[in-house]
Amino acid sequence: MGPLGRANASEHRFLTALKVVDALDWVPFVNQAMAKSLEKRLGWAQGGGGDVFSIRVTELRLVAEGAMTPYSVAGELEAELQRNDELIWATSLDFELPAGRESVQGLSQLPPELRQGFWKRLAEQVAALLVQRLVADGARGQG
Repeated sequence: MGPLGRANASEHRFLTALKVVDALDWVPFVNQAMAKSLEKRLGWAQGGGGDVFSIRVTELRLVAEGAMTPYSVAGELEAELQRNDELIWATSLDFELPAGRESVQGLSQLPPELRQGFWKRLAEQVAALLVQRLVADGARGQG
């Protein structure tokens, strides 16, 4: 296997490790970040008022030219808000967060607690985008 083949195999190993382990860890962070963001921005207390906010992450990926290059995070999710079992708001959100300085390889080699910090920050950014969408839709009279 030549250098390109070894680089691709290495990149695949890092991406596979991140996808299998961390993406599943991300879901609780999204839930926590949404609860905080909804309370902070809109004054909605968790579990209060009969409102149920649900999020379904349909895609989450790191986008990079290679294992050693900076990556951006892109994804898609669907969210809906129900009040007393009635759907009052729904949206689909495609997002791409800009690349930082870290490489995919660097992320994969961080200790678990530091990688959790990455996923937590990502969840907070996505929650902020989602709350912005909810507020904008509400201002347009869609919910």
